[in-house]
Amino acid sequence: MLRRAAALFLAVILTTAAAGCAPQEPTGYLSVETGSDMSAVELIDTLESTPIDDRQASITASVLADRVLYTNGVVEEEYPLPDDLFYLSVAPYVSQTHDCFFHSPTTCLGELRSGEFDVTVVTDTGEILVDEPRTAADNGFIGLWLPSGLTATLTITGVQGTASATIGTGPEDPTCITTLRLR
Repeated sequence: MLRRAAALFLAVILTTAAAGCAPQEPTGYLSVETGSDMSAVELIDTLESTPIDDRQASITASVLADRVLYTNGVVEEEYPLPDDLFYLSVAPYVSQTHDCFFHSPTTCLGELRSGEFDVTVVTDTGEILVDEPRTAADNGFIGLWLPSGLTATLTITGVQGTASATIGTGPEDPTCITTLRLR
């Protein structure tokens, strides 16, 4: 099981790096210890909200639909996500983006760092899940905790314009959306 997990982790890291989410060279340190008592939700929120300059290059993570793969450069761990939650990280852009499928809160960088946006998520049945102003993290991403197993329309509006896309929160759906060009 551990070998399978390590192989999957390596495949995700290589895919993420090849897709434009290569590790950056930050100057500071992130104080997330391996083996901590953090849940997957707390781990993702902590990693995503850590300023770029406070990140340690040896710490990487990839968010899959059902778990987070985490390493501190020595130890690799899997953190299972709750069955009823899906994490989607979105980086709206104006002129610069990258391809990505599995979000890496430690290495993915969006163009509009710390930008202010209005975010709405409306299910295909008309239920409003999110309708609020949000500030992108220092890495340019807006993190959304959504119910799993649905289809919805995501709309993001900033001073640069508006963009919308249909999203899904199932086991085969991406956890990273980098295709919302604001116009």
